[in-house]
Amino acid sequence: MVNAVVDALAPFGVEVDHLPLSPATIIGMLDSARAEAVTT
Repeated sequence: MVNAVVDALAPFGVEVDHLPLSPATIIGMLDSARAEAVTT
């Protein structure tokens, strides 16, 4: 299950670095990746 989430998030520049994954954790990782993309 986690591999599917990792694969789905990879195009967005998200790297899963800790478990367990919750919806809030996934949203936070997406927000971080988006903020990093904007600043670079």
